[in-house]
Amino acid sequence: MRIRRITARIGLLCALPLAAAGGCSPPKRQVLQVVVRAESDPGAALPQVAFVYAGSEVGRSDAAGMVRLSLSGPIGQEVALQTRCPEGFRAPESSLRVALRSSEPAARLPEYRVRCRPQRRSLVVSLRAPNGGGLAVRYLGKQIARTDAQGIAHTLLRLPPGERVKLWLDTSAPAHRGLRPQNPVLQFSVPDHDQVVSLQQTFAVPARPKPPAPKPLELPVHF
Repeated sequence: MRIRRITARIGLLCALPLAAAGGCSPPKRQVLQVVVRAESDPGAALPQVAFVYAGSEVGRSDAAGMVRLSLSGPIGQEVALQTRCPEGFRAPESSLRVALRSSEPAARLPEYRVRCRPQRRSLVVSLRAPNGGGLAVRYLGKQIARTDAQGIAHTLLRLPPGERVKLWLDTSAPAHRGLRPQNPVLQFSVPDHDQVVSLQQTFAVPARPKPPAPKPLELPVHF
């Protein structure tokens, strides 16, 4: 209780104008300029990323993904900036924390980076299916590609990172019922970056029965 009363009295004295000129002066405030670089992937600039402090927007990244912010507060204070990403991108889980330090020359502005990751990733699927020409490639029951005569197909998917993808090759047509295996499933997980996914499925083709050997030609015998 005694410590609380002393603290309260000190706070009261520091609030007095005369005492403010003594040892209870408020902490010196600092205006600090910082540069923030917004990216979707490393090296990929992202415009229209907004930065919010105390409920108000203080800056937004330009076409180069850059924004210069002016922040003020007591020297040594840490300012937490909320990142608001444009549609289609995920905001970082934690705030951007900027420490207010003493002034620095304009050529040495502190630089920070934030990353708004895409909510969907682009995957180029490259499929090779030897002996599997003319097969439909299906995803979630829908045809997304078809193999050519050499059993090759390509398709583009845009999916959320971490999703498990199952593609299957449809061998239900009468012309393909002899292929083995039947209706094989190819699986992979979506990474958190754009990628080319290479898949392969080899089919065994049943051996064709050999045609019967020709019968020897029997010629009539004349005596």
